[in-house]
Parts: sequence; C-alpha cells; structure tokens
Amino acid sequence: MKDTVGYKFIVRCQIFFNKLDNQQGQQMVDEALNQCPVAKLLKANENVTFEVVDKFSF
Repeated sequence: MKDTVGYKFIVRCQIFFNKLDNQQGQQMVDEALNQCPVAKLLKANENVTFEVVDKFSF
C-alpha cells in the first residue's frame, strides 16, 4: 500500500485449526499473541491482523 513516505506492508493472517472450533482457536491465538515475542511486536502494528477462519479466503 502506498504511504505518504513510501510503501507499507498490510499483513492479514488467517489461522485455521483443523480440530478446534473458532472459539477454542481464538483462545489459542490470543495466548500466542500474548506470549510469543515476535507476535507481541506484530500485534501492536495497526497494519497486521489475525483472524481465526473456517476456511482460507485469499
């Protein structure tokens, strides 16, 4: 995406759990986002989203 200074990345993460329902999956994602050092950095960025899905939609 073009920015006033140059370009910026927009990251949309779709997460699919084969054997968990979306609520359980979201709990796992929330826990990971609060514990993983890299995820902590990413989640603070307004251009990064994490979404638990039933199927991928790219």
